Amino acid sequence: IFTSCAKMSEPPATTTGASLSTEKDAVNNNATLSNRSDGKKFEGDGVSFRGKLIGTKDLPVDRDEKICLDSMFILKSLARAHGDHKQKIQLNLTITAVKIIDDATKAQIASHELERISFVIIDPRDSRAFGYIYNTSDDRYQFWAIKTERAAVATVIVLKELFELAFEQFKNAEATKEANQTIVTGTQPPPTSLPQVMSPVKIPRESECRV
Repeated sequence: IFTSCAKMSEPPATTTGASLSTEKDAVNNNATLSNRSDGKKFEGDGVSFRGKLIGTKDLPVDRDEKICLDSMFILKSLARAHGDHKQKIQLNLTITAVKIIDDATKAQIASHELERISFVIIDPRDSRAFGYIYNTSDDRYQFWAIKTERAAVATVIVLKELFELAFEQFKNAEATKEANQTIVTGTQPPPTSLPQVMSPVKIPRESECRV
């Protein structure tokens, strides 16, 4: 779970709202395995996708399929009722965050750290829509609904790959940290100076004091 306290213990939940076919799962797995070692594509601006921002909504929980799908429906209905044109965006999937960029001005709308994304879902009623829950620094749960230029599953597959890569890097970093702590804890640090020795104890020669 990527929790709101920014502690990464397992990848975020990812669901389609309806199971993908076995064929799509196979494509997903093959893509993940073949690209797992190729983390460079997520550096810099990362992997980009074009789409439109449907809207955002605060939720009471950090993961719930029904609440997310209901929120998606509400946001779409509000957009249709107001007759608003959805904001065109560029979605940049980078090794540190999901960045939402205004497609016209290139201004950054939001930057969502990977460890704060707790849930991802594809709308089963719309193959070009998906959303995710972002845990804000002030402990709110924001649902971001996005309309993709192409099939949403293509974006979600890459997003899933990114989560797995980030989680793998996190585990490696934690393992290294624990190993270093073990080494430091198990090693007696050398003294900064020799202790003062009072008589009648014999003061050792300098050569006998070397550690």
